[in-house]
Amino acid sequence: MNLSTTLTQLETEQLLRRLSEPDLAYLFKHTLTQETAYQSLLRENRREMHRRVAQAYEQIFSDALDDHAAILATHYENAGDDAKTLEYSIRAGDAAARKYANAEAILHYARAVEIAKSATHLASASHLSDLFLKLGRVYEIASRYTDALRLYDDMIALAQTRADRALELAALVARGTLHSAPTPLFDPEKGTTMAMHALELARELTDQPAEAKILWNLSLLNGMQGHRNEAVTYGEQSLAIARANNLREQTAFTLTDIYRAYVSDGQVRRGLAALEEARALWRELDNQPMLVDTLSSTTMLYYFTGNYAESVDFHHQALELAERIDNLWNQSFCRHSVGNIFFERGDPTYAIETMEKSIHFGIKAGFIVPEIWTQADLGWVWASLGQYDRALKSAQAAHAQAEAHFQRWRPNTLAILSRIHTARGDPAAAEDYLQQARHLLAAGEFIWAGEFHLGIAEAEFEMTRGDFARAAQMAEQLIAREQAMEFAFSIHAAQCVRGQALLALNRLDEAGAALAEAQRVADTRGSKWILWHVFAAQSELQTRLGNRDAAAELRAQAREIITRIAEKTPADARASFLNLPKVRAVTE
Repeated sequence: MNLSTTLTQLETEQLLRRLSEPDLAYLFKHTLTQETAYQSLLRENRREMHRRVAQAYEQIFSDALDDHAAILATHYENAGDDAKTLEYSIRAGDAAARKYANAEAILHYARAVEIAKSATHLASASHLSDLFLKLGRVYEIASRYTDALRLYDDMIALAQTRADRALELAALVARGTLHSAPTPLFDPEKGTTMAMHALELARELTDQPAEAKILWNLSLLNGMQGHRNEAVTYGEQSLAIARANNLREQTAFTLTDIYRAYVSDGQVRRGLAALEEARALWRELDNQPMLVDTLSSTTMLYYFTGNYAESVDFHHQALELAERIDNLWNQSFCRHSVGNIFFERGDPTYAIETMEKSIHFGIKAGFIVPEIWTQADLGWVWASLGQYDRALKSAQAAHAQAEAHFQRWRPNTLAILSRIHTARGDPAAAEDYLQQARHLLAAGEFIWAGEFHLGIAEAEFEMTRGDFARAAQMAEQLIAREQAMEFAFSIHAAQCVRGQALLALNRLDEAGAALAEAQRVADTRGSKWILWHVFAAQSELQTRLGNRDAAAELRAQAREIITRIAEKTPADARASFLNLPKVRAVTE
């Protein structure tokens, strides 16, 4: 085949034209003409042409082959060269994965896996395992969990066919992670069974990297079920093996998840330290999805510890990175809890928008947590604005997701449902939900925000039925519990309710102290929502003390905050907010 002669002939007949000089680049006038010309070549000639084009690319772009790996893989595939196709498919997949072009990475890795499976002489067992895991990881990042599960099942079947126990172990570990994380495939029974089988196999094969990963899976799995002691034990065993073998990535993965176990065990500072170390490792490893995951986790933990400024700062860092790499999971996760801060700071519209985006991206990513926690929080925001139908719809949807996926989180959704019914004036329903939550919440078990909502729900319920002593007691217990756990995100709200209860009991000095503390914390955090309640209660206190001018000033401050909140409330909820009895008591 004389390529130069053929090109000259086609150019003369005006079927194609040269694009640039001195490079020989051509463009067909019509796609059909191009296809006809291509198909007119004999099969062997086509193969040879693709081979020569690929070789030309390798020569011209020898210092930037990764940039052209995709087209090289295509040409070598059409040339029938499996070895070269495999090499460049992997390089193209790696290049796409580095740019978080997940669809492209999946395409290239999938082609590489198929070649490696059929041409066994081209890929060692470890090479094949690495290929499967690369493809599976991109599936997971792209939230294609069912595809990942199918891939790992194929991997197990292939391993058993080849009697390759190392390949089987790698597949078991990868599949176990799918059943241990908060995805639609979360399955404690399957996850535990698979992990125990894999752990036995890893120890038999003396595969310590696999053992560290399995122990990480078990830590994650137990943490998701509320077994904090087991979660800490397995996590620290994983860390010990990972550190001893300098497994930097596994160390980072384990630290990224063990913080939850530490926090649930009352070790908040250790949790923060674990996240800090994990962030440093992910930066060192240049793993952007996992870096943004730890930024999002830090956002959430700073919220729960009452450090609102730090939480918002990490939220912005996480959001910028999540959007830049188009990571749906973390576009949801970084918004998961921070909407509560925006609400407390007096911007209901932005809070609702943030929460709804968290839920939206969570659904797209297969991330279940926002459909439970954030959706329940959104229900309380709507209730706070007097939108009770919206509130119940959101909280009931959250509770249904908890029932279906993570039943240990039901106390939280039940507590919020109780708060909503208390606010809307249905004490019978409120008490029923409270009783269900009390029954489900194991003595001494800490489930993050669940205890806050239950404690506040109980105090608010007792306030509405006039048992102010009981309400004060419930608020005091919640404050003590949070102080013991170093979890301070609800202390200002609890102090406000306690002050209101003590005021109703005419214990004025104690009420003043409680309200002053609530004001101090709310001022520090910029919590306008709590402040207007505090100012209203302090106004009542000053009235009882006979300080009319002070009472009027406090009432004016409460009224000013309410006005500003109303301005930032969705237009269709503004009237219901301003018509709330507590609001009208201040504004009229």
